[in-house]
Amino acid sequence: MKRLIILIGIFIVILIVLIISLVLGRSNEHPSVSPTPTLPPEVDQLRVISTIPQDESEDVPITQQITLTFNEPLTETDVTILISPNTPVTTTFQNDVLIISPNPTWQESTAYRIAIRYPDPNKLPDTIDFITEGAGEITFPDTAPNPTSVAESEQLVLKERPDIFLKNKTPYAEELFSIISDYDSDTQKFEFLIEIPEGVTESDGRFAAETWMESLGLTPAQINSLSIEYIVASSVQR
Repeated sequence: MKRLIILIGIFIVILIVLIISLVLGRSNEHPSVSPTPTLPPEVDQLRVISTIPQDESEDVPITQQITLTFNEPLTETDVTILISPNTPVTTTFQNDVLIISPNPTWQESTAYRIAIRYPDPNKLPDTIDFITEGAGEITFPDTAPNPTSVAESEQLVLKERPDIFLKNKTPYAEELFSIISDYDSDTQKFEFLIEIPEGVTESDGRFAAETWMESLGLTPAQINSLSIEYIVASSVQR
Protein backbone atom coordinates (compact mmCIF):
# COMPACT_ATOMS: atom_id res chain seq x y z
CA MET A 1 0.00 0.00 0.00
CA LYS A 2 2.81 2.32 0.93
CA ARG A 3 4.58 1.52 -2.34
CA LEU A 4 1.39 2.34 -4.30
CA ILE A 5 1.15 5.74 -2.64
CA ILE A 6 4.78 6.47 -3.56
CA LEU A 7 4.17 5.49 -7.19
CA ILE A 8 1.08 7.68 -7.36
CA GLY A 9 3.07 10.61 -5.92
CA ILE A 10 5.85 10.13 -8.46
CA PHE A 11 3.26 10.01 -11.27
CA ILE A 12 1.66 13.24 -10.06
CA VAL A 13 5.04 15.00 -9.91
CA ILE A 14 5.92 13.86 -13.43
CA LEU A 15 2.52 15.02 -14.69
CA ILE A 16 2.96 18.44 -13.09
CA VAL A 17 6.44 18.80 -14.64
CA LEU A 18 5.07 17.89 -18.07
CA ILE A 19 2.24 20.41 -17.77
CA ILE A 20 4.64 23.18 -16.69
CA SER A 21 7.04 22.36 -19.55
CA LEU A 22 4.20 22.45 -22.06
CA VAL A 23 2.92 25.81 -20.80
CA LEU A 24 6.40 27.38 -20.79
CA GLY A 25 7.12 26.06 -24.26
CA ARG A 26 4.00 27.66 -25.70
CA SER A 27 4.68 30.98 -23.99
CA ASN A 28 8.09 31.18 -25.66
CA GLU A 29 6.66 30.71 -29.12
CA HIS A 30 6.54 33.90 -31.20
CA PRO A 31 3.10 34.77 -32.46
CA SER A 32 2.77 34.64 -36.20
CA VAL A 33 2.85 38.10 -37.74
CA SER A 34 1.44 38.81 -41.15
CA PRO A 35 4.00 40.50 -43.38
CA THR A 36 3.43 44.23 -43.86
CA PRO A 37 2.32 44.86 -47.42
CA THR A 38 4.89 46.77 -49.43
CA LEU A 39 3.47 49.79 -51.21
CA PRO A 40 4.84 50.60 -54.63
CA PRO A 41 7.18 53.60 -54.56
CA GLU A 42 5.68 56.91 -55.63
CA VAL A 43 6.60 57.82 -59.18
CA ASP A 44 8.23 61.24 -59.43
CA GLN A 45 6.61 62.79 -62.50
CA LEU A 46 8.75 64.43 -65.14
CA ARG A 47 9.07 68.17 -64.50
CA VAL A 48 11.30 71.19 -65.10
CA ILE A 49 13.60 71.93 -62.15
CA SER A 50 15.64 74.86 -63.52
CA THR A 51 15.83 77.19 -66.50
CA ILE A 52 18.39 79.42 -68.20
CA PRO A 53 17.49 82.25 -68.34
CA GLN A 54 15.38 82.36 -65.20
CA ASP A 55 11.62 82.71 -65.44
CA GLU A 56 10.41 86.30 -66.04
CA SER A 57 13.86 87.50 -67.15
CA GLU A 58 14.07 90.73 -69.14
CA ASP A 59 16.49 92.04 -71.79
CA VAL A 60 17.21 88.50 -72.93
CA PRO A 61 19.50 88.48 -76.01
CA ILE A 62 17.68 87.64 -79.22
CA THR A 63 20.16 84.82 -79.87
CA GLN A 64 19.75 83.31 -76.38
CA GLN A 65 19.30 79.55 -76.15
CA ILE A 66 16.65 78.51 -73.63
CA THR A 67 17.95 75.67 -71.47
CA LEU A 68 15.49 73.61 -69.45
CA THR A 69 16.74 71.03 -66.96
CA PHE A 70 14.37 68.24 -65.91
CA ASN A 71 14.36 65.92 -62.92
CA GLU A 72 15.09 62.91 -65.13
CA PRO A 73 16.21 62.09 -68.69
CA LEU A 74 13.69 62.69 -71.46
CA THR A 75 13.20 62.45 -75.20
CA GLU A 76 11.11 64.37 -77.70
CA THR A 77 8.25 61.90 -77.22
CA ASP A 78 7.90 62.83 -73.53
CA VAL A 79 6.88 66.48 -73.97
CA THR A 80 5.13 68.90 -76.29
CA ILE A 81 6.71 72.34 -76.69
CA LEU A 82 4.47 75.39 -77.13
CA ILE A 83 6.00 78.76 -78.01
CA SER A 84 4.07 82.00 -78.07
CA PRO A 85 4.37 84.07 -80.19
CA ASN A 86 5.08 81.53 -82.88
CA THR A 87 8.82 81.39 -83.60
CA PRO A 88 10.87 78.86 -85.60
CA VAL A 89 13.20 76.96 -83.25
CA THR A 90 15.42 73.93 -83.12
CA THR A 91 15.37 71.59 -80.13
CA THR A 92 18.14 69.44 -78.68
CA PHE A 93 17.64 66.73 -76.06
CA GLN A 94 20.71 65.86 -73.98
CA ASN A 95 19.96 63.40 -71.18
CA ASP A 96 17.90 65.50 -68.71
CA VAL A 97 18.38 68.81 -70.58
CA LEU A 98 16.27 70.36 -73.33
CA ILE A 99 17.82 73.20 -75.33
CA ILE A 100 15.55 75.44 -77.41
CA SER A 101 17.38 77.61 -79.94
CA PRO A 102 15.70 80.37 -81.98
CA ASN A 103 16.03 80.01 -85.73
CA PRO A 104 17.58 82.41 -86.47
CA THR A 105 16.66 84.76 -83.57
CA TRP A 106 13.89 85.79 -81.22
CA GLN A 107 12.06 89.01 -82.06
CA GLU A 108 13.24 92.17 -80.32
CA SER A 109 11.16 93.72 -77.49
CA THR A 110 8.86 90.72 -77.36
CA ALA A 111 7.35 88.89 -74.40
CA TYR A 112 7.67 85.15 -74.91
CA ARG A 113 6.12 82.21 -73.15
CA ILE A 114 7.39 78.66 -73.56
CA ALA A 115 5.12 75.96 -72.18
CA ILE A 116 6.13 72.33 -71.71
CA ARG A 117 3.13 70.03 -71.83
CA TYR A 118 3.06 66.40 -70.70
CA PRO A 119 1.04 63.38 -71.88
CA ASP A 120 -0.91 63.34 -68.60
CA PRO A 121 -3.87 65.71 -69.21
CA ASN A 122 -4.22 66.30 -65.46
CA LYS A 123 -0.69 67.68 -65.11
CA LEU A 124 -0.32 71.41 -65.65
CA PRO A 125 2.37 72.49 -68.11
CA ASP A 126 5.64 73.98 -66.91
CA THR A 127 6.20 77.48 -68.29
CA ILE A 128 8.96 80.05 -68.66
CA ASP A 129 8.28 83.70 -69.52
CA PHE A 130 10.91 86.16 -70.74
CA ILE A 131 11.18 89.47 -72.57
CA THR A 132 13.83 90.01 -75.22
CA GLU A 133 16.11 93.01 -75.52
CA GLY A 134 15.29 95.92 -77.78
CA ALA A 135 13.84 99.41 -77.88
CA GLY A 136 10.22 100.34 -78.34
CA GLU A 137 6.92 99.00 -77.08
CA ILE A 138 6.89 95.40 -75.92
CA THR A 139 4.95 92.97 -78.10
CA PHE A 140 2.98 90.35 -76.20
CA PRO A 141 2.20 86.82 -77.34
CA ASP A 142 -0.79 86.04 -79.47
CA THR A 143 -2.92 82.96 -79.00
CA ALA A 144 -1.64 80.75 -81.79
CA PRO A 145 1.67 79.07 -80.94
CA ASN A 146 2.62 75.93 -82.80
CA PRO A 147 2.66 72.94 -82.71
CA THR A 148 -0.88 72.91 -81.33
CA SER A 149 -4.08 74.03 -82.96
CA VAL A 150 -5.28 77.60 -82.53
CA ALA A 151 -8.16 76.49 -80.30
CA GLU A 152 -5.90 74.46 -77.99
CA SER A 153 -3.35 77.28 -77.73
CA GLU A 154 -6.03 79.85 -76.96
CA GLN A 155 -7.35 77.69 -74.14
CA LEU A 156 -3.86 77.53 -72.64
CA VAL A 157 -3.59 81.34 -72.61
CA LEU A 158 -7.14 81.63 -71.23
CA LYS A 159 -6.26 79.34 -68.33
CA GLU A 160 -2.88 80.78 -67.41
CA ARG A 161 -3.04 84.47 -68.46
CA PRO A 162 -6.64 85.69 -68.71
CA ASP A 163 -5.40 89.28 -69.08
CA ILE A 164 -3.49 88.41 -72.26
CA PHE A 165 -6.46 86.39 -73.48
CA LEU A 166 -8.82 89.36 -73.06
CA LYS A 167 -6.27 91.79 -74.47
CA ASN A 168 -6.28 89.76 -77.68
CA LYS A 169 -10.04 90.38 -77.94
CA THR A 170 -9.74 94.16 -77.67
CA PRO A 171 -10.54 96.78 -78.75
CA TYR A 172 -14.20 95.81 -78.95
CA ALA A 173 -17.42 97.80 -78.99
CA GLU A 174 -21.13 97.20 -79.11
CA GLU A 175 -24.23 99.24 -78.34
CA LEU A 176 -24.00 99.01 -74.53
CA PHE A 177 -20.24 99.33 -73.97
CA SER A 178 -16.77 99.55 -75.51
CA ILE A 179 -13.50 98.16 -74.15
CA ILE A 180 -9.82 98.94 -74.71
CA SER A 181 -6.67 97.61 -73.03
CA ASP A 182 -3.32 98.97 -71.87
CA TYR A 183 -0.21 97.41 -70.36
CA ASP A 184 0.75 98.20 -66.76
CA SER A 185 4.54 97.93 -66.48
CA ASP A 186 4.37 97.85 -62.67
CA THR A 187 2.17 94.76 -62.46
CA GLN A 188 3.36 93.41 -65.84
CA LYS A 189 -0.25 92.69 -66.71
CA PHE A 190 -2.89 94.24 -68.93
CA GLU A 191 -5.57 96.52 -67.53
CA PHE A 192 -8.87 97.37 -69.18
CA LEU A 193 -11.06 100.42 -69.60
CA ILE A 194 -14.77 99.86 -70.29
CA GLU A 195 -16.76 102.90 -71.38
CA ILE A 196 -20.53 102.89 -71.02
CA PRO A 197 -22.08 105.33 -73.53
CA GLU A 198 -24.63 108.02 -72.93
CA GLY A 199 -28.16 106.69 -72.50
CA VAL A 200 -27.03 103.39 -70.95
CA THR A 201 -27.11 102.83 -67.20
CA GLU A 202 -24.00 101.62 -65.44
CA SER A 203 -25.68 98.39 -64.34
CA ASP A 204 -26.81 97.61 -67.90
CA GLY A 205 -23.37 98.39 -69.28
CA ARG A 206 -21.59 96.27 -66.67
CA PHE A 207 -23.96 93.38 -67.22
CA ALA A 208 -23.45 93.52 -71.00
CA ALA A 209 -19.66 93.69 -70.65
CA GLU A 210 -19.48 90.80 -68.19
CA THR A 211 -21.85 88.72 -70.32
CA TRP A 212 -19.60 89.32 -73.33
CA MET A 213 -16.47 88.34 -71.39
CA GLU A 214 -18.12 85.17 -70.12
CA SER A 215 -19.16 84.32 -73.69
CA LEU A 216 -15.45 84.33 -74.59
CA GLY A 217 -14.79 81.68 -71.96
CA LEU A 218 -13.71 83.79 -68.98
CA THR A 219 -15.14 82.68 -65.65
CA PRO A 220 -16.61 85.17 -63.13
CA ALA A 221 -13.58 84.53 -60.90
CA GLN A 222 -11.19 85.36 -63.75
CA ILE A 223 -13.14 88.52 -64.59
CA ASN A 224 -12.97 89.64 -60.96
CA SER A 225 -9.21 89.07 -60.96
CA LEU A 226 -8.68 91.45 -63.89
CA SER A 227 -7.94 95.15 -63.50
CA ILE A 228 -11.06 96.71 -65.05
CA GLU A 229 -12.17 100.33 -64.77
CA TYR A 230 -15.68 101.38 -65.81
CA ILE A 231 -16.33 104.89 -67.09
CA VAL A 232 -19.93 106.03 -67.43
CA ALA A 233 -20.88 108.96 -69.67
CA SER A 234 -21.48 112.07 -67.55
CA SER A 235 -25.09 112.41 -68.67
CA VAL A 236 -26.02 108.97 -67.30
CA GLN A 237 -27.63 108.86 -63.87
CA ARG A 238 -25.62 106.53 -61.61
